[in-house]
Amino acid sequence: MTIKKLSTGVLAKDVTTTLAGITLVNVDSDDSANVSVFVFDWTSGSPVQLTTSIPNPVIILPDTFQNITASLSSVSFYEIRFVYTFDNDIIFNCYGLTALPFVIGQANNVLHRELSDVELV
Repeated sequence: MTIKKLSTGVLAKDVTTTLAGITLVNVDSDDSANVSVFVFDWTSGSPVQLTTSIPNPVIILPDTFQNITASLSSVSFYEIRFVYTFDNDIIFNCYGLTALPFVIGQANNVLHRELSDVELV
């Protein structure tokens, strides 16, 4: 099995964004998927891992999705990474959310096809 690692790259947070929103979708009708999701604060120039609303690994049951958030209240630059066993039936989308009523902002949106392959040692 191939371990796949994807990254948004470092994003400059939009001033209205308070949360990173992450949607994980498993369109496989038979198999569950395990995904590790990491959100990093790059404001200092070095990565500092942030807490997410669901701990790793995130288990996505067949034909379901999970929403994850991470607070970006004191962050200027951030990155989201995914580590999972490669499967074409798993889709990730990332977006910035404003404070209540949680409006998806125009900035900080990264769709699955825009994520970059990375090799982490």
